[in-house]
Amino acid sequence: MIVAIQAEKEGASALVCAPIVSPTVEKIVNLPVTTIKPKASVSRAIEQAAKKIR
Repeated sequence: MIVAIQAEKEGASALVCAPIVSPTVEKIVNLPVTTIKPKASVSRAIEQAAKKIR
């Protein structure tokens, strides 16, 4: 949670989180949040985050 807030303050455009923390992170930051599913690739999660930014 702390890292998500720091990322927002430092100018992050989006966040990629684990499923267990995504719902809470979405409530505390004003950034698009994408969840990495256990069998999904990191690159796919980054692509989804980029789509949410646009």
